[in-house]
Amino acid sequence: MSIKKTGIIIIIIILVGVIVILTRVMPKGKTSDVKNNKTTKQLVEEQRIEHERQVAEYQKSIKELAVNYQNIINAVGTTSTTTEESSQLSSLGQIKNKLTSITVPTEFTDMHMNLFLSVLDLEKYLTYDQLSAKATSSSLWQALQKDYSWITK
Repeated sequence: MSIKKTGIIIIIIILVGVIVILTRVMPKGKTSDVKNNKTTKQLVEEQRIEHERQVAEYQKSIKELAVNYQNIINAVGTTSTTTEESSQLSSLGQIKNKLTSITVPTEFTDMHMNLFLSVLDLEKYLTYDQLSAKATSSSLWQALQKDYSWITK
């Protein structure tokens, strides 16, 4: 065989190989698209259900924390002993730890941050007796209860 024939044969073999590879990789018409859409719809539905579960779990956790937090707020100012204030600070520390360990759904990030800041300000008031921190904490808490009424229900 001449060099020309050998070159042509090699080129033909390469082209056939490329065609075989492309036909295996390329999707096969509308049927494949319909199957992919159904799979995508199923994935979206599964993600929606998972998100709803996370939101419900988050709200349940926050409601529990809110009860504890409201109890601390109610007790602040009525306590006169260092032991009671120390207990309140300890409870606030537990609330902070829980707030930092909870997975927060995107739509509640602002609320979560404001709740955390309210807890920090109340802690600052109890620790340093800063009246402005108590006012800020109270203001944040009241706004949260107004904007997210489910917190205390």
